[in-house]
Amino acid sequence: MAQVKVCTHSKGDIKNIRTILIGDEPYTSFRLKDMGTFEGFGVGEHIAINASLAILAALHYDNIINIRKNLKNYKGIKKRFDIVDKKDKWSVRSTDGLRTSHYEHQVAIVNGKAEILTKL
Repeated sequence: MAQVKVCTHSKGDIKNIRTILIGDEPYTSFRLKDMGTFEGFGVGEHIAINASLAILAALHYDNIINIRKNLKNYKGIKKRFDIVDKKDKWSVRSTDGLRTSHYEHQVAIVNGKAEILTKL
């Protein structure tokens, strides 16, 4: 089998990354180059980057319609934090019910550079 070299520049090729709910499950929605919008199971920019590389590689073997459908149906590996609480449709809980913690930073872009406003 021939090797396929695939690359993307996430800053320019992947746009409009956002989290959406399909049913009660979290997906990352994003636009890839001029190919339209895709949705991949899970939350985060890394979902869009990983999925984009998979899409570009798959284009050597399949058509964009099948790729889009298969990506949307792919659930990947079982993840600990991808269960959205049905009560508020926002809170994320662990799949195993164990106690967990999560933190986020507030970031401001100042003069083209990110500044972390909240630090531990």
